[in-house]
Amino acid sequence: MELQSINVNGEQNAGEKKIEGGAFHDFALHLNGVYPVGGLEKYMEHTLLRISVPAGTVLLRPGEVCHNSFFIEQGLLRSYYHDSDGKEVTVWVMHENQFCSSIRSYAVQAPSFDYIEAVEPSVMVVMSYEDMNHLLLRHHEFAVCMFKLYSFINVSQTMRAYMYRSMSVEERLVHVIKTDLNVVSRISKRVLASLIDTTPETLSRLLARADIKKMMEEVKQQTVKGKAGMRPMGPPLSGGM
Repeated sequence: MELQSINVNGEQNAGEKKIEGGAFHDFALHLNGVYPVGGLEKYMEHTLLRISVPAGTVLLRPGEVCHNSFFIEQGLLRSYYHDSDGKEVTVWVMHENQFCSSIRSYAVQAPSFDYIEAVEPSVMVVMSYEDMNHLLLRHHEFAVCMFKLYSFINVSQTMRAYMYRSMSVEERLVHVIKTDLNVVSRISKRVLASLIDTTPETLSRLLARADIKKMMEEVKQQTVKGKAGMRPMGPPLSGGM
C-alpha cells in the first residue's frame, strides 16, 4: 500500500475528513477519568480538531517536528523507525481511548526520529502544541491532568525498558497478551514481532503453542467480563507518547 501523508495543521489533504459538531464528549470524559477538568468541553469544540483518516495515513515522518498529539476515539496507530540495518522497529501501538504522540519531538518541538501511521481507519481528536500550552497556562485542572498522564507515560516507558532488558521473548509476548490483548488481535504478526523484538517465525511458533492459546482465551474471557456494561476510562497508556 502506498502510504498517504497528512497535514493536521489546518490544510485538509486527500483522505482526511474534518468532523464538525459536538465531537469532544468522549475526549472530555476520558480526561475527567484521569483528573476532573471542569467545563473545558466547550473550549475544545471551538478550538481542537477532530479528524477521520484512512488506514495507511502517515501522521508524522522522521525529521518532521511533531506539532500535535492524538486522542484515538476509533482505530489503531503505531510508531516505528528503521534501524541501521534497515529493519523496521515498532515503538508502540495505540488504540481507542489512548493518547499518542512523538513525546520528545512534541515536548521540545524538535525533529522526530519516528513515523506515526494509522494501521486502521481512525478517528482522532488532535491537540496542537499551541493549544496544549494555552490550556496548561490558563486551566490549573488541565495542567494537573496532563501531569498525571505524563507521569503514567514515564512509568510505562520505564517498565517497557525493564521488560526488554530482563524478559525473554516468550515473557515479552505474555506481558503484551496480559496487558493489551486488544493489540495482539488487531495487528499483523510482522508488526507484533517487531513490537516484542523477535522474528515472525519465532512469534508464530509461540502463538501456535497450546499453553499460549489457552492463556489468550482466558485473558479474552476476563476482558469481556471486566468490560461488560462499562466503558474504559482513565489513562490506559503503554508509553505511547
